[in-house]
Parts: sequence; structure tokens; C-alpha cells
Amino acid sequence: MNFQRTVVKNCSLCLCFSVSICCWTISIDCPPFRQMLRRAVARLNTAVDDVIRRTLGAPPPLAPAMALAAPSASDASSAPHAAAALGSWTVADMAEQMRTLWGVPKYRTSHPKKQTRKFAYTRLLTPIEDVTTCEQCGEKHEVHTICGSCYEKVRLLTNMIKERMLAYNPYKGERPPKEVEVRFSDEQIRAEQERVEEEKKGEIKDGVRVVELEQPRPSWFRRVERQP
Repeated sequence: MNFQRTVVKNCSLCLCFSVSICCWTISIDCPPFRQMLRRAVARLNTAVDDVIRRTLGAPPPLAPAMALAAPSASDASSAPHAAAALGSWTVADMAEQMRTLWGVPKYRTSHPKKQTRKFAYTRLLTPIEDVTTCEQCGEKHEVHTICGSCYEKVRLLTNMIKERMLAYNPYKGERPPKEVEVRFSDEQIRAEQERVEEEKKGEIKDGVRVVELEQPRPSWFRRVERQP
């Protein structure tokens, strides 16, 4: 069986090669005949492949296939490049004839598809993985942000201090002309005792505006000692 396959394939190759060489030699100076020869060679290739496939079955995956080089219709119009067709290619000819194919999109992405990719149901609920616990209050927050509960406490106290500071000014929004000191309810008694002691020593310090709040000093609100 292998011998029959080899004989049939070799005979077909020799026959097709001989026919193509003869036709090529005859049709060198006949451009119309070149087109007919090209079609004939293509049909011959197809016919030989069909005969081999029907006779010997489907070829293996790595089996060689027969292909004959048919004359091109553009050979007659490439007279200036006849030397290049004979094999005497130069660097200039290669650079001129070389073409590069770049990958480009075949179809334009539609607007509905873009909207689907951007607002798909898989993007609506995204799990948050970088969550940590606040060391002060125990609330949850993201790693790259501050605790929302602690920030709310600071914001409320800051707004309260601002309201007391602006209450002394006749015009709202005016910058206070004096230095401001914040005192909480648990510091008023101690401040009164210090004032009495300073009066006894004769060291009364003026030029400081005191803002009193009716609540104890939070642990995170540190007291800044004024320089004498």
C-alpha cells in the first residue's frame, strides 16, 4: 500500500512538473496565455490533490502537499524590474518592494458595547479587600483612608470651636486679632487656680482670648503649652 502511494504521488508530481515547464516555456512572450496557464495549473493542482485524497485517503497532518508556481499576470507589467525577477535583488530594490502589515482593529466597537463593559453588572458590587480596624474606636475603614467615626468627632469639635471664636467678632468671618486658647470644662478650675497664683506673683498675661467649652477635653485633643 505504501509503495502504491509513493508511485502515484511521484508520477503525478513528474507529470505536473513537466506540463508546467513546457507551458511556461511556450508562454514567455504571450501575456494572454499566461492567465490561461495560471488557471490551468490551479485546476491541475486541485485535480491531483483530489485524486490522491480519494485513492490513498486523507493525508497525514505533516504530509507534504503539491504546489506548482503559475506565472503572474503582473510579470508583463514589471519590465523595469526584470533584473530583480531573475534573482539579482539589491538592497534598494528590497527596501522599495518591502511591505509591513500592522495589526489594526477590523471592526469598530459600538457605543452599547462600551457602555456594557463600563457599567456591567459585574462592576456594580465590587468586594473591598483592603479593610482594617481603627485602633481608637474599633470602626472599620480602608487602609488608605482615615477612620470615619474619629473624623466625625474631630469635625464636630472643630466646628464648635470656630463658632465660639467667631462669636467674639463683630463681623463674621473676620480673623481674630488675638491669640486663642481653648479651655474645656475640666480645665476651668485649674485655670482659675493658676490665675489666682499668677495674680499673687504679679505675672498677669494679657493678649490671649480664651474659648471655653462645656465638655471635658478629649484624649486625642492634646494641650499645647504656650511659651512665656
